[in-house]
Amino acid sequence: ETGSSVTVVSTSENTVIRVVSTGNGPQNVVFSPDSAMAYVYNVRAGSVSVVRTSDLTVVDTIAVGNGNPFATFNNLAISPDGEFVYVTNTNDDTISVIETAGNTVRATVPVGSYPVAVAVTPDSQYVYVVNTESPVSVIQTSDHTVVKHVGKASLAQQSLAITPDGQFVYTIGNTQFVQVINTATITVVATIEMNQANFGTDIVIAPDSNYVYIPSAQTSLGNGALNVIETASQSVIARGPLGGTPKYAAISPDGAMVYIANFNTLDVVETIDNSLVDKVNTGGSNASGVAVVKIPY
Repeated sequence: ETGSSVTVVSTSENTVIRVVSTGNGPQNVVFSPDSAMAYVYNVRAGSVSVVRTSDLTVVDTIAVGNGNPFATFNNLAISPDGEFVYVTNTNDDTISVIETAGNTVRATVPVGSYPVAVAVTPDSQYVYVVNTESPVSVIQTSDHTVVKHVGKASLAQQSLAITPDGQFVYTIGNTQFVQVINTATITVVATIEMNQANFGTDIVIAPDSNYVYIPSAQTSLGNGALNVIETASQSVIARGPLGGTPKYAAISPDGAMVYIANFNTLDVVETIDNSLVDKVNTGGSNASGVAVVKIPY
């Protein structure tokens, strides 16, 4: 987030194949459903770079609102139908809605106080926005208006993820607690504690919606861990060690591997036994974003 480039890693060999120059402060990346385009949020530049994955070339740059490089996590999301990209403008208390057909800002939506993370339901009908200083905002995509606020502001939530089956939203923040929202009723149905964790840093969910993976920091011990939650019981069933500063995570399409961006490495965890199997040197420092995609050639 302090540089101006994105590192591309081959998952077949766990090696760096390209470094792509973007705007200042790239902090997150999402891909179109067909994997043809990548959208990179440059938080310090207040822009989104559009990268064509076939040749790893930046083809467009879109101006958005004012983000905050020190307080944003999953600050970028794309709707499953590929029509819209959503960006949290943390310092403006708004969400930018980018229409991918023309790479233009379609709407700017006022939400709660200090929005830092965003996710879209699998049916592309609703957008959930985590606000650190107020409850979660729920936006309906038909007209991009807020229809409800839900949850506890006291948990200082900072990131979220939605199960692929669309049933639950999981949120984490500056505490050891995970908040679970039922999307059918838009109500909180569980609060889960991660033992020995200071706070969670990101959330990814297995393709079958059975497990939730949350990297967490334990600053007093100088290390991190990967917490595994079973959705059936809404409880932590496993916890494995990671590097000292785990931040962002991504899961492979088959659910076999979880990738965690650490300070200057990419930690690779095999989900069959939740073990750390590799550490890839990314060639940079303070890594703050990771995604897994099959590039079409």
